Amino acid sequence: MIQHEIGRSAEGMKSGNAVVARGVRVTDEAKAIIDEISKASDRGLERVNEIVVAAQQQATSQEEVSAGMVQITDVTRDFEDGSKEIQMMARNLASLSEEMRSTASWFQYTNSASSAVLTGKAESEGQLYLGGNDDGVNPTV
Repeated sequence: MIQHEIGRSAEGMKSGNAVVARGVRVTDEAKAIIDEISKASDRGLERVNEIVVAAQQQATSQEEVSAGMVQITDVTRDFEDGSKEIQMMARNLASLSEEMRSTASWFQYTNSASSAVLTGKAESEGQLYLGGNDDGVNPTV
């Protein structure tokens, strides 16, 4: 009986050893799987960090592009304002030029006796006469 109990105990131990050995293999496999998951998680974290850095760089680039667009808009407005000023000055200059032409048409410089006939006076050469009067009188200046 003691031998029989010892034999059963030995078989139980063998059976227990087999279960423990299988448990160790399963544990080793689980550890390998967990290690792979951990590595994949680390790679995923690295990718996330790369994406964050890229997003920050894009945000910075977009801010720079936006600032550049604001500057371009400002320069365009300044150019437009300058163009309007130039147009206004050109109109003013044209108006002044027309006024000057109109005013200058009233004056004639005579330098000979024959041109004095045009002004209605032949007092002396080299006189400046006002012209364009309908009454035939051309005052000397």
